[in-house]
Amino acid sequence: MAASCRRCRRLPSVDRLGPYDGRPLIVAVHHVHGFTWKIIGARDMADAELAEFTRWEQTR
Repeated sequence: MAASCRRCRRLPSVDRLGPYDGRPLIVAVHHVHGFTWKIIGARDMADAELAEFTRWEQTR
């Protein structure tokens, strides 16, 4: 399980990352139970998807 690996426990939560200027990704997750989620896939965001996401973020 990913949650039990040592490397995963050292990663900061998304809330603690703050502004991030790295490679934009789309991540698919599966809800296991409670607060446990499993990453089942990830890919780079297309330029059009990034533009749409940026517009959405500005309205939050």
